[in-house]
Amino acid sequence: MLLKLGGLFFIVSVVFWLWAIFDSLTCDDKRVRNLPRWAWVVVILLFLEFGALAWAIFGRPRSGQLVARGSSQPQASPRRPQAPPRGRPVGPDDDPEFLRNINRP
Repeated sequence: MLLKLGGLFFIVSVVFWLWAIFDSLTCDDKRVRNLPRWAWVVVILLFLEFGALAWAIFGRPRSGQLVARGSSQPQASPRRPQAPPRGRPVGPDDDPEFLRNINRP
């Protein structure tokens, strides 16, 4: 039983390591945190599972954060699109005037 669990842990760690390498290689340079992308690849290759874990915690881009080109500071997620200009057909759920009149008797 112990041998089977050891094999399972080995397979999981190899898959995690391969995922970290692939993810760090395909990630956008401007969204990587704390180190340049090439440095993260070197860390993952040298330190195996510990490097992959460091990538997942400290280097991987956080979801929901966008970085503007030429800036390293994260920005808030984009807002909902503004209402379309008048004259264009609008669905009832997108029309603020319609929504205000729903609760009126």
